[in-house]
Amino acid sequence: MYTNESDAAAAPGIDLATVEVATGCVLGRDHRRTDRPCQDAVAVARADGAAVVAVADGCGSGRHSEVGARIGARVLATAAAARLTAGAAIEDPATWLAAADDVLVQLTCLIDAFGGSVRDVVHDHFLFTLVAAAVTPRGAAAFAIGDGVIVLGDDLHVLDAGPDNAPPYLAYRLLGAPAPHRLVVAPPATRAALVATDGATALLAHAGAPLPAGRGAVLDPRAVATDDRLWRNPDALRRRLAVASADHVEVDAATARLTRTGGVLADDTAIAALRWGPRC
Repeated sequence: MYTNESDAAAAPGIDLATVEVATGCVLGRDHRRTDRPCQDAVAVARADGAAVVAVADGCGSGRHSEVGARIGARVLATAAAARLTAGAAIEDPATWLAAADDVLVQLTCLIDAFGGSVRDVVHDHFLFTLVAAAVTPRGAAAFAIGDGVIVLGDDLHVLDAGPDNAPPYLAYRLLGAPAPHRLVVAPPATRAALVATDGATALLAHAGAPLPAGRGAVLDPRAVATDDRLWRNPDALRRRLAVASADHVEVDAATARLTRTGGVLADDTAIAALRWGPRC
């Protein structure tokens, strides 16, 4: 069983050797039916002084936004881990904004290499949301540009996409527009963090509901930290998401008709989680 003990019962600081990571990313029902690639991505970065996870969701109207999502998640996780290890404060927005700037630097290099219209390259490849979480010996926090889901211990934060379901994207800054961010610092007793793209809101809406054909129940993102099965196998979380995404087909033998029930996850979904500290 996973414990969430108080700081008074825990050793001073967080032992990064105890940090575990679980990730999963699956294609949503709608993209599967239209034969489109998964536009979500997940990345993990570990360094001497931090463990970081990040998820990204490419803009649905971008022709190849899965490219930017993968780059963005990877670079942000790596940059944040490096800056935190170098001594930057996890609770300081400047730390995370500097890591986001590192992503923009890499995107700028790629845009120059692509050639052509900067606006077209950005819209086709580099519009994506970012949600990341990190843990250091000093504590934990989550950072976001755009919509998604954050779970820090028992605290749930559902980040809204804003008017017209048009979330801000980091790369808007390359076009002279703002990209508002959000930083959530975990309470001291927190022992787990989870970040997810906006597809995970469907899991929250149907959490615990039975899936067809005895395939278990819909995953609850708020319960990931306490389900040891999701941490024993590196592919376990992805499998649970795949089950929630898959369509179920029943055959009526008498009429030879097929009945198809769509999966819970209509949208691509990426989840990354961290947990640390004592367990029993």
